[in-house]
Amino acid sequence: MVGWGVRAGVCMALVLVPVGDGQAVAQASAVSETAVDRAPDLKRLQEWVELEQSLTPANRLRAQQRIASLLETGGPTGSPEFFLEVAAITALADNGHSNLGMAPVYRFGLVGIGTYWFSDGLYVVRAVEANRRLLGARMTAIGGKPLDQIVERLRAYHGGTDGFFREYFSTPLMLSPSILHAAGLSPQEDAAQFSFELPNGVSETVTLETYHGEIPRTRPWGRLLPRAVNADPAGWVSYLPIGTTMPLALQEPNEVFRYVLLADKRVAYIQLRANIDVGGQSIRDFLKQTRRRIRTDRPKAIILDNRQNGGGDLTRTADFALELPSLVLDDGMVYVLTSNATFSAGIYTSFFPKAANPAQTLVVGERVGDRERFWAETGKPFILPTTGYRIPYSLQLHDIGVGCLTPKICHMARHNKRWNIAVGSLDPDVKIGTTFADYSQHRDPPLEFVLEQVRDGSRRQR
Repeated sequence: MVGWGVRAGVCMALVLVPVGDGQAVAQASAVSETAVDRAPDLKRLQEWVELEQSLTPANRLRAQQRIASLLETGGPTGSPEFFLEVAAITALADNGHSNLGMAPVYRFGLVGIGTYWFSDGLYVVRAVEANRRLLGARMTAIGGKPLDQIVERLRAYHGGTDGFFREYFSTPLMLSPSILHAAGLSPQEDAAQFSFELPNGVSETVTLETYHGEIPRTRPWGRLLPRAVNADPAGWVSYLPIGTTMPLALQEPNEVFRYVLLADKRVAYIQLRANIDVGGQSIRDFLKQTRRRIRTDRPKAIILDNRQNGGGDLTRTADFALELPSLVLDDGMVYVLTSNATFSAGIYTSFFPKAANPAQTLVVGERVGDRERFWAETGKPFILPTTGYRIPYSLQLHDIGVGCLTPKICHMARHNKRWNIAVGSLDPDVKIGTTFADYSQHRDPPLEFVLEQVRDGSRRQR
């Protein structure tokens, strides 16, 4: 095995970057289809297979056999085809923390729209000017195949839960003509056929070509924001007009950590968009200040919003999150908001309050982005030498359902026993999604439900 150190407490590095004026963009470019030697990358991939601990013995053997076959044949010459081969092998781990990164897909090229998964489907929320009329449309099919069938086919290239795949990884694959072609889902390499239900109810099928300008890249929730002209690449427009007043959860997009005492001063709203220091902002300093503010404000209810928290380091928030139920008034409640984008250390942070005091904690929203039992803890990702593809790997086990105590494989066996929580299920107590109509009306149903509970004085409702 290759020797790498384990970063203690770092469940996952799905760490948010601010999404304001400094957002990253990708430049679509032609990808060489000339024959290249795949052997160096495949041999490096063999090392990943040996090291990755989430692989079952059967799937480890399958991965080894698949790589051996590719070494024998030389592998596909096309870059998208090789990308999918590598993705299919890493997906055999079926582990959310151990998937091939999506950055190369942006180099292959995407069409000129940006989409977001709502609870009622996939909608266009961004587009280049030429595709403006598609804003607000619901995608229904690609290449004549229903969207659910497309998602199911593409799941072969990504491990973990369906919700996590849809949230973070599905849309680059679905919007890349070269990827769709390599996967056998579209006949053309530089264009694909998409079907939509337009906002006026009319169904329409259009052919969209690969867009060769700059493509906005941000966390999924960043696509929901209305953008100023200088914040998006030239030629892109958003569904919501500039100046739209966004729901609380989508305000101050460059603030990674937020504390807001709501108007009636009975509710403290805490938002974590990452579980690690970001952009010079210290999460530990923020939590120290938040403790002091809560003790001064004495709220009747605390809302911990982790819907945009993709993970980081669980040790930085563990004690604070476990303490939250003790910081509200005796008859108060802690409400935790979760979504499919809540991942890794963000999951622990969401369920620490419930583990500490289940009677005084209510989890509201959508299921988090992983299973109760998962593998994490990693060092530097593998980098394939020829393509530069980056592949994270996982070395230690977590089990938030029943706890994880075996010292040799369980990460939490190394830490404070209070942190090794067992909460049964990661399903929310109250399941509430957000539809496209909610978004269009600038509504936030999970937060609205919680505020209604506080107004009614309800202790708990399932």
